[in-house]
Amino acid sequence: MTKRASNSDEFYVGYLSVPWGHSRFLRVAVPVTLWVMVFVAMGVAWTQRDPGRAVWEEGPDSGFFRLWDGVLRAKPYPMVELINAREEGVALLVEMGKHGASERAAAFDGKHVMILGNRVERDGRRIIELADSPDAIVTHPDPAPRGFPPEEDLGEVTLTGEIVDAKCFLGVMKPGEGMTHKSCAILCLTGGIPPMLVARDEAGMASYYLLTDENGGPMAAELIPLAGEPVEVTGMHRKWGDLDVLHVRIETVKKR
Repeated sequence: MTKRASNSDEFYVGYLSVPWGHSRFLRVAVPVTLWVMVFVAMGVAWTQRDPGRAVWEEGPDSGFFRLWDGVLRAKPYPMVELINAREEGVALLVEMGKHGASERAAAFDGKHVMILGNRVERDGRRIIELADSPDAIVTHPDPAPRGFPPEEDLGEVTLTGEIVDAKCFLGVMKPGEGMTHKSCAILCLTGGIPPMLVARDEAGMASYYLLTDENGGPMAAELIPLAGEPVEVTGMHRKWGDLDVLHVRIETVKKR
């Protein structure tokens, strides 16, 4: 004699109705699981560091570029001391993509120039991404009213922070830091983008330091393995206008 299936049977067959016991469990488990996922996602988002206010002005595909003038310094990394009435201070120079501007800037070292490009900025630190045209840097017809600012020596310091490529961190990427950005930072530093140390105080306020070797020369290649890593750095703190610079020996850069 064949036994008939009763309502208490919990074996589930896909083309039949869901057994009552399963249905009761799913009505509770599914909403609870979804709400747990929502709260976990909110918690993870809450713990993430605010990427801050960073600007990539218009971007390279807009066809819109701004014009600056100032005194160009080609080494250790291309930069310009802006001297027009609209903006002042030191801005780093890079090419579009993951490329530094050393090759193009070399011919204009120490000269008063006009520069065409896009502004990248975070917390007052600027980069100018040069337009992809042969006249992105040209000699200014007038002599410069002043030269590049002299260095101000502020002594030896030890700082903790993270090594980033300046272009992405200052606004081209969000986030432009941490392990999620490490591979991109490696490519940028390899291409000649200036390295920068982002150091934070106990309140989370960030300070930015351009990194050079102990003689004031470029050192992006040596820092590539340390990109995106928490580090401790000891070096000589100097000021070039409003730009903070650390002259360091690679032996003093240590993972934390």
